[in-house]
This record gives sequence, C-alpha cells and structure tokens, in this order.
Amino acid sequence: MNEDDAANYALQQGWTLDPASPMLTVKKQAVATEQKLDPSKLQRLTEYVFHLEH
Repeated sequence: MNEDDAANYALQQGWTLDPASPMLTVKKQAVATEQKLDPSKLQRLTEYVFHLEH
C-alpha cells in the first residue's frame, strides 16, 4: 500500500487530513461514561491483581 492509498483508507475510516502538514488525525472514539461492576467481577479482579503482585 502506498502513501496515497493509506491516506485514502484513513479518510474512509473517518480520520481527517490537515493539508498544510499533511498530517492525519484519528477520529475520536466514543467514551464509555459509566461502567457498573458487580461485586463478583470486582472480587475476581482483586484476586487477579493480588496474584500478579505476589
């Protein structure tokens, strides 16, 4: 893939091209605003981290 093909592909994926630089800017992804952990998942994560540390 040459430079023009790569730039065209990036533009198709929603990236933006600054013609002055020429630099591509990544399209921002949606940010998850809230995540809820149930106690069992939190316990598993705690045990996993403990295992890694010891």
